Amino acid sequence: MARNSTSTGNDALSDRLDLYAEVTQTILSQMEGGTLPWTRPWKTTGAAGLPTNALTTNRYSGINVVLLWLSGAMKGYSSSRWMTYLQAMQVGGHVRRGERGTMIVKASTYVPQSERERSEGSEEDLRAVPFLKRYTVFNLDQIEGVDVPEPVVSTPIVADAALDAFVAATGADIRFGGDEAYYVPSRDYIQCPQPEAFENAFDLFRVQSHELAHWTGAVHRLDRTFGQRFG
Repeated sequence: MARNSTSTGNDALSDRLDLYAEVTQTILSQMEGGTLPWTRPWKTTGAAGLPTNALTTNRYSGINVVLLWLSGAMKGYSSSRWMTYLQAMQVGGHVRRGERGTMIVKASTYVPQSERERSEGSEEDLRAVPFLKRYTVFNLDQIEGVDVPEPVVSTPIVADAALDAFVAATGADIRFGGDEAYYVPSRDYIQCPQPEAFENAFDLFRVQSHELAHWTGAVHRLDRTFGQRFG
């Protein structure tokens, strides 16, 4: 028995609303956990550019960019490339046991059979029903046995004489390396990603400035502490 187009359309709408709620909750949960990757102006090691499918080399778009950025930042993945379970098997690899994938979505449309039947002999256009479909992808860090060469990425020259002079004049001990930026009160130094991880000199400077603000609050400087947590 064929279902009418109204029933089919209502089901599709309900599925979309459920998926919207799921995506929203995913983003909110990770934000509450402190994961805000779009405020991080540097690229993590090996994770240059937008999230990309490792097999097709196509870039993900829309809300999938946010979902993959959030997942990558929260779990500390070093790669910005992803693939499905079947794609990993297709190239001779496998997802490590116990790994959990990341949900992404695909927007598309379909025409119900009832709509095709209704439009037969009519000059009216077919009315397609929009839908969202869930997919699960895994970061290359979660996959073994896959030999997919990393894309060649040009390294920008990050330098600005005036900004560099300002930072140097503070006398702060700034050390470069790793994928995080922070100030260590107990050892009085600032850790910062390599300059090459930034797109431009200003992005590097604003991260250094932020950490320098914490640096100035040390006991032997402004002694600026509030409550139990430094800074």
